[in-house]
Amino acid sequence: MKAAEWEKQSREEAPPTAQEGPAGQFQPVDWEKLLNGPIKPPEWLLWPLVERGQLASLYSAPKQGKSLLALEMAAAAAAGNPYFGRRANDPVDVLYLDQENTETDLRERLTDMGYSPRDLQRLTYLSFPPVPPLDTQNGGKQVAELAARFMPDLMVFDTLSKFIEGDENEAATWGRFYRYTALPLRRNGIAALWIDHTGKDAAKGARGSIAKAADVDTAFSLTYEPRKGTRTLKREHSRNGHAPEQVVLTVNMDPLRHAAITATESTQHAAIERLIAELDRLGLPNDTGGRKARTAFTEAGVKYSTEYLQVAIRERKKRLEEGGRDTPKTDTPRPHLSATPCT
Repeated sequence: MKAAEWEKQSREEAPPTAQEGPAGQFQPVDWEKLLNGPIKPPEWLLWPLVERGQLASLYSAPKQGKSLLALEMAAAAAAGNPYFGRRANDPVDVLYLDQENTETDLRERLTDMGYSPRDLQRLTYLSFPPVPPLDTQNGGKQVAELAARFMPDLMVFDTLSKFIEGDENEAATWGRFYRYTALPLRRNGIAALWIDHTGKDAAKGARGSIAKAADVDTAFSLTYEPRKGTRTLKREHSRNGHAPEQVVLTVNMDPLRHAAITATESTQHAAIERLIAELDRLGLPNDTGGRKARTAFTEAGVKYSTEYLQVAIRERKKRLEEGGRDTPKTDTPRPHLSATPCT
């Protein structure tokens, strides 16, 4: 039977409601639209982690500030506020499911960030929601119902392991999680961010089976360096390469904010830190002035910029004000420079 005859017979034999059945749900790709339509630029919901409609992961060892960072980004995105020194975007609807932090933690952090209730109308926050495990059919159904009710552009799950009942080291657990929860979100164009922990060996990434990482579009690790006052987001995986490889953030306390350091500032920081390390190596006290420092560098053959050396000297003198050691040999603090807005 020819293909045309088969198609005709199939149409004639099919009941009138065939297109309303399962087969009617399948829509082939429109090649004309895909290949010749306009190219859409990346639409960031949470730069540099989450683009619209995509799945992303942010993980770190405990106490690195991943929940704090996620909350800052989510609140700013919902309020349409700038963050990380970037320009503000139009507000988006965010649904945040938190199994990690108390409402006391939440109030303290949002107050420190300077938010009022009026700013957060598009941030729906569920504290310790009683959802079934998300690697079960009931859990996926509950998430779908929440998405239908609140219509978010983005959902945040903090922390992912608290939403799972299966063995994290089993690929089957994450297969079920993807099938019941992540895939329906993706199909409906809802972006999601999983907050996660590293395993015993942080170098191996998020804890659990590697199948977990296979289903996200972007994954970032987070590290915190308290003495330098910085948090570093490092891209560990990206399907499309849109996200930067690394973002270094400085912490500002009033109001509580993070700001991204530009490439130029990063180079400045590295140069100043090198000079601080050299002053320490030469055994010069923290209160050493410019003349003695220049003399010591000249005698030791250390190259330096006068501008950067002045900053390094000021930073070392701050150690005395903060009650630090006279000539620390390690963990030299990163000098605080105002961050230039990143676009």
